[in-house]
Amino acid sequence: MVIEAYRFYEMYRALLADGFLRLNDRAASMRFFLDRFGLQGLRIIEIELNLIYDVFHTKLSLLQRKQAFTRLLCFISVTTSLLLFRTKDTSMYHNVDVIITFVLLEGAIVLDICSVIMYVMSDWWIIISADATQLQHYYCQSLMLLVFKVSRWARRPHRRRWSEYISKYNILKRCFRKPPSIFNFRFFFSIKQIREILIGFLYVEGQKVDEQLMKFVMKELRNKASLAREMELAKEVCSARGNLVLEDDYLLASECLIPWTVAIDYDESLLIWHLATDICFWTDVASTSDHRRFSKALSDYLSYLLLRQQKLVSSVVGMIDTRFDETLCCQTASVQDELPSQKEESKFFQRFCQKMLEVKVDVQPITIAKDSDRSKSVLFDACRLAKQLEMFGERQWEITSKVWVELLCYAAVRCAPRSHIAQLSQGGELITLVWLYMAHLGLGDRFQQQKGFEFTKLIVQK
Repeated sequence: MVIEAYRFYEMYRALLADGFLRLNDRAASMRFFLDRFGLQGLRIIEIELNLIYDVFHTKLSLLQRKQAFTRLLCFISVTTSLLLFRTKDTSMYHNVDVIITFVLLEGAIVLDICSVIMYVMSDWWIIISADATQLQHYYCQSLMLLVFKVSRWARRPHRRRWSEYISKYNILKRCFRKPPSIFNFRFFFSIKQIREILIGFLYVEGQKVDEQLMKFVMKELRNKASLAREMELAKEVCSARGNLVLEDDYLLASECLIPWTVAIDYDESLLIWHLATDICFWTDVASTSDHRRFSKALSDYLSYLLLRQQKLVSSVVGMIDTRFDETLCCQTASVQDELPSQKEESKFFQRFCQKMLEVKVDVQPITIAKDSDRSKSVLFDACRLAKQLEMFGERQWEITSKVWVELLCYAAVRCAPRSHIAQLSQGGELITLVWLYMAHLGLGDRFQQQKGFEFTKLIVQK
């Protein structure tokens, strides 16, 4: 898998610099990943992201090929300096200066040795060892293969390639969860920086990614790629925000549900679907559908991205902060009871969501002439969407989960590559895996369509 991941890394390097890719590479990559079912393709993507992390966030790439001779020369120079300094009479210098000099030189040597050990233990040594058969010198070839066999025993057989966690940010919990009494909430929240830290601490939750969820997302992406072999169809898939799955698979549901996708802004659509998913989730607790669980996880994750990771998805943020604040005010005003404790949250959310479903939605809110004066709250629209989804019974969760996959894909392809790369230093995000997997499936607009395009050369300097 490591060799395959490196091959695709070399093939898709231009994508990291926001350049164009060749159609021949697209076709070869599509064939390869469409034939990989389950999580096989995902494992290759994880390894490829690990290689990208090494190139941009570590110095392991400096130990390859020609750069390795430079590092070796530096190591020899530092070692020689240490030996010469040790043999030199240091009585004319202050003891503090001598100690500092020894510490710096020995520290540089230790760091270089650690770098070599890390390199031998990394995926890069597997790649280099695979090329060892092409070396002309038999002894050099044998030495590299010997080191590879020894290091293989020290490698963890099931090492993680990324954090394998997603963060969740739920609007209902943000609105109704009681803060701990130890916080003077108003005082702390009056300072923006402290407020953001506290919100993240109190309302953002981490969850290990469900393997079944990953299989579901990868399956949906492969299904879309198999129907979008032409570039025009691929662009249409990337611009879908839930409408495509409704038109293709749920034609009867599309008439009432499509207005909640492409007819409004992306950020507004996401908030409406998020609240509607929560309302349906808490009023259908008897359901055992896996799609119900998938919908909830993706809903909370995308809410976290747009409300807590706006630098990553800046191109699709829109007016989400304003809509979010006004929606919170509407939700708070609709509840007169005392806020529940965390132990009683589930029952409280069930009562609240049942109350939302009882709202009369046959009459739309009055449209005020001035758009700037109109409320940006999406609570009423979310109630309308929830009642429409409720009409489909158990099938609502299959519809909702597939819509959330399209909303995730829409955000993934609109993130700048540099944002995805920067996120790797923090453990990686699910949206980054989806972005690279979509690119390997030929879903995107960064492919050369006619002659005359110049390729972007990616040069990484340390």
